[in-house]
Amino acid sequence: MPYLILIIGLLLILLAAYMLGHKSKRLFGGHLSMEKMPPMQYGEAETLLQLAEMVESALAELDEKNRSLQKMINQYEEHRAAIEQRLEQLNKQLKQPQGNDDVPGKENPALHIHRQVYALSDRGSSVAEIAAALGLGRGEVQLILSLRNLKN
Repeated sequence: MPYLILIIGLLLILLAAYMLGHKSKRLFGGHLSMEKMPPMQYGEAETLLQLAEMVESALAELDEKNRSLQKMINQYEEHRAAIEQRLEQLNKQLKQPQGNDDVPGKENPALHIHRQVYALSDRGSSVAEIAAALGLGRGEVQLILSLRNLKN
């Protein structure tokens, strides 16, 4: 929004400069004409040129910012598309049945660890002893034992 106001202001300045450059044009319905106005002084012309340069500079800066923002938008869109594609792949993987569970003779490694934890617990080993023996964390052993209690 601030850029829009800046551009409108700059366009009004350029319009004023254009109208000052055409001395034969009548302003305000003929009530005020360029012939009745005194000729432009050197300082006024210099100021007008400076304003025109400022307008060109501001427009160039706005164009550069616009290009930069457009580049960022394009990068965002590419990133978003890649994320959506990855999400679709993950959803497809979730919908497909796992092949490891159905293969006879192959036991799920997590299930094997659970059975070991249960066996050591049944022998009277403490959580710390089970964790040390199997190379697991105490919290993990406690969780496995808690899940066993929930199933029963």
